Amino acid sequence: MNIIELFENAGIYRTNLREFNPEDIAKIEKQFEIERAQHSNLDSSVASNLILAMNEFPNELLSISNNRILYNLFSKKNYSRNRFSSDNAVSVSLEAVKVFIIRFLSEALTLFIEERMAQNDFEAIEDILMVKEYLPEESLDLLRERVTGKLDFVLDKLDQNFSMGDHNIKSIYFIKFRPFYALLANFKSVDTDMKIRLLQKKITSPILNQEIKSIFTEATIIAMSNYNALNPELDSFLKANREKLTESYETTSSSSDSGMSPWAIVGIIVLVLRVIFFIARLAK
Repeated sequence: MNIIELFENAGIYRTNLREFNPEDIAKIEKQFEIERAQHSNLDSSVASNLILAMNEFPNELLSISNNRILYNLFSKKNYSRNRFSSDNAVSVSLEAVKVFIIRFLSEALTLFIEERMAQNDFEAIEDILMVKEYLPEESLDLLRERVTGKLDFVLDKLDQNFSMGDHNIKSIYFIKFRPFYALLANFKSVDTDMKIRLLQKKITSPILNQEIKSIFTEATIIAMSNYNALNPELDSFLKANREKLTESYETTSSSSDSGMSPWAIVGIIVLVLRVIFFIARLAK
């Protein structure tokens, strides 16, 4: 548990919250005892750190409690924008909030990154990058290391030319979807450009297992276009590949719509035969 979780569970948030009072401190102490009764190994510093933050760094704490992305991240909630009012804005510098996060919430941030990366939940991580100016450099470095490590893992897996029977096949399913590449684009570099180009070559290689190819290749090519490459030539190449596939789908769909399916033809034949048998019976 981190201090924002305790803050949330204690029910301190109010729509007009702009400062703290002695009753809020009492709520923290009471809620902590409830939490400790349920979790005997709960670190007592959570409560003391929250009380310290309320007394010594109220503006920084209020700034986080009024920021939807930061508050949802640390409180582990998913509140809508309606809960947060610009009327509650407090005067505090960006750097002061970052220092506050380093002091009180860096461990919680690291845990969030590690858990979401392990789950391949790239959308959740992409959300917090909307407020990356508040995040410590160490956290961003960790995130860069983890997301590029995912790309290295995929390249290594493709070198093994595995099949659908591989029990770890689900571990690379994320390459078929947009969020991975959108997140990776936040850390684009000459090196990541090179690896994306290599991924494109491997996923379209004629020696790739055909079953794997049928499952991954087209979806991956389309998803890769969400990586906004540092190199303009590579970026145009990725977008052009997506357009070619999209046009191919549209042409196939159009041809299918204009023709008649085999099942429709069979249905018509059956209907005609029934009409003929019916007329024959009437003639008798």
